[in-house]
Amino acid sequence: MKTKYKIILNEEPKEGTTYLYKFGHTPGIKINVIRQEISIEFEMTVKKSFEDISELKLLLVPDALRKAHLLHALDKNEALKINEIIVFIGEESRH
Repeated sequence: MKTKYKIILNEEPKEGTTYLYKFGHTPGIKINVIRQEISIEFEMTVKKSFEDISELKLLLVPDALRKAHLLHALDKNEALKINEIIVFIGEESRH
């Protein structure tokens, strides 16, 4: 069974431009970008902890965050200003 992960920067975009890519053995990573709002979603067969994500031990996370910042800058022609980060593992979340 796969575990769903979602990282929201500021607020979850309701619409926007969606980008899909693969990192290592994890296909279908989805980055959704709208002005000053980003979501990163992926699934993995291994369940990771919130600490794994917040301490950037899961290499997919810093890669996705870099890509999200770059995509926002290219798509919206402005820097992303992060006010809040919410991480979901399954249905559980932490700010």
